[in-house]
Amino acid sequence: MEVELATINQFLADMLLPFMRISGLFVAMIGLSAKSIPPQVRALLGIMLTLIIMPVVPPSPIENLVDVGTFLIVIQQLLIGIAIGFISMMVLNTFVLAGQVIAMQTGLVCVYWQNATDKRQALGNAIKQHYASLQKQ
Repeated sequence: MEVELATINQFLADMLLPFMRISGLFVAMIGLSAKSIPPQVRALLGIMLTLIIMPVVPPSPIENLVDVGTFLIVIQQLLIGIAIGFISMMVLNTFVLAGQVIAMQTGLVCVYWQNATDKRQALGNAIKQHYASLQKQ
């Protein structure tokens, strides 16, 4: 069984672009960009996802793997993946921020219930108590 060089080059070209986009996504994504995940695991996961996605992706227009145009397309795919990962990070951080705002608002409601007549004094007392508890630590 002989495999032609053109077939191998086309396979590598078809694998290169999705792999670069997935790698860029893993660089900026919240769960997979952690330092606790080894780079080998991220690379293996990227290769596995690329092999799963490859049959769905149309053939790439790359003729020569070692070319300036190919290098620019690879950089473009890498930047697209980083942008997608950054956007996913921003979307997930909006939920974190919303939770913190809700926690802060519900925490300050307790202050207002203690002394409903003068809310500024109650808030000032709560800030003083919080500052005093920080100094004790």
